[in-house]
Amino acid sequence: MRIRIDEAALPLAMADAWEVNTHACDLPVQLDASQLVATVFSIKSKPLVVGERLRTQAGRFDIESVMDRPEAVQVVLRTWAPGLEARFGITSAASNGGSRIVLLTSVQPSSWIGRVYYRAISPLHHMLMEQVLVRRLRRKSKQLASAAE
Repeated sequence: MRIRIDEAALPLAMADAWEVNTHACDLPVQLDASQLVATVFSIKSKPLVVGERLRTQAGRFDIESVMDRPEAVQVVLRTWAPGLEARFGITSAASNGGSRIVLLTSVQPSSWIGRVYYRAISPLHHMLMEQVLVRRLRRKSKQLASAAE
């Protein structure tokens, strides 16, 4: 589901973005940073190292920052496209015995080409976020709930 930007803890690197989108999902448990990234992108879980490149079905991302605490987890990934720089943030905050996951995307165009490019891919971008990534989190949530029973 989409949520308002003021309902999310926006990472500093994403604060001056041209456009930010947010989507949320609840999980019955708190996952660590590598588990969150593995769940969102359906990849094998491995330790996240700042500066390392992560290859996913959605593209290649550089790991920009990782915060992994018991009460909150935050990962920011950065990628580039024609005329723009984009960031993908995954935050998780402990909530009622589980966690609230918020997926954030930000776009910072470096030219008019970037603005045009993002406007062209924007509908597909929203579909990807809502239909694929959030659905993966919900599937993981059901698996975790079934395993707990």
